[in-house]
Parts: sequence; C-alpha cells; structure tokens
Amino acid sequence: MKFDLFSVTDKDRVHAISTTLEESEPNSSYYLMLVLAVTMATIGLFLDQVTIVIGSMLIAPVISPVVSFSLGVTLADFEILKKSLRTVIISTFVAFVTGTLITLFIDPLKFPINNEILSRTEPSMMYFLVAFIAGIAAAFAKAKENLSITLPGVAISTALVPPLAVVGIGVGRWDWMILSNSFLLFLANILGIAMAALIVFSLLDLHKKKSVVNGKKK
Repeated sequence: MKFDLFSVTDKDRVHAISTTLEESEPNSSYYLMLVLAVTMATIGLFLDQVTIVIGSMLIAPVISPVVSFSLGVTLADFEILKKSLRTVIISTFVAFVTGTLITLFIDPLKFPINNEILSRTEPSMMYFLVAFIAGIAAAFAKAKENLSITLPGVAISTALVPPLAVVGIGVGRWDWMILSNSFLLFLANILGIAMAALIVFSLLDLHKKKSVVNGKKK
C-alpha cells in the first residue's frame, strides 16, 4: 500500500485554498445558519435532548473561519488572518447574544441545570484533543475531495456552538461559573481545530499555491 497521505497535486492545493476561502466568507446566509444553530442548541440544552443539540452542530458554520485562520497563517497572508479573526469574533458575539436572548425568552427558572448543560462547563485536555483530531479531519477533507463526505461528522465532533449557547444560558441565569467554564471550553475547541489545521496545511505545502489567493484579490 502506497503511503501518500501528504501527497497532493497542485489541483488539490488550489481546491483546498479556494473552498476554504469561499466557505469562510461571512454573508447573511452564514449568520442566519449561525443564529438558527444557536437557537436550536439552546432549546435542546434546556430540554436535555442530545439529538437536538447534535442537529444544531450540523447546521453551524463556525468551523469555516477557524480553518480559514489556519490557512492564513500557513500562507502568511495578513488579509486572510484579519478577515477570519474578525468573522470568528463577530460569530462569537452573535452566538452569545442569541443564546442569551433565547434563555431570557424561555424563562430559565422553569428549566433546572441538567447534564447536557453541565457537560459543556467542564473544559479539559480531552476536549482539546477531540477538537485537535477534528481539525485534522477538517483540513484533510478540504484538500482531498474524496474525504468531503466526512465534514458533517467533523461538524458534530468539534461542538463549537453548544458551548456558546451555554455561555448565553450562563448570562441569562446570571451564573458566572457556567458562563466562564463554557467559554473556556469554546476557546479550547477553537485552539485545537486551528492548531491541527495549521499543521496539516503546512505538511500539504499549501503555500506553494499562494498565487491562488493573490489572483482572487485582483
């Protein structure tokens, strides 16, 4: 069996860069999906229904700008870095506000803190490891079209939206422990994804096709 894990063609590199940049471009549809995902996640968390929470992860687009940020580092492109970081920050704020509003609307006093919520308030190295593995999968799926079918599974495993929804729940309930711990989990997940994608993109030598980015800027 030929070991060609990091062997990709220039066409694959161009595809990886192009799709990553296109999918990370924020627009009205992106933010609509984000609001819907956080709304679904918040409701699912209050109902203690893991299936609803999983559904919210499938429609959440937050992983795209995180992977794009890693691409920006790989290509040493400040514009990509700035755009990706801005999208992540705005997405975090939108998700945070949405989760808070849904929590206040639902009236959290009717719903006690349950296991689904508490499980997003326990940041640890294990969660970071899961995010790191998911980041590897996401980066490879960008570069190898035959792996794109795995992206829905990657979206579920990274679990970026539920912690943000729990941050909103923490604000709505004026609970600092819930707010701070869930936000730390979110940051750990982002760091794991970004580091893994950076390593994979570097090993795939995507910098060889930096001209693709320059062409898109013209």
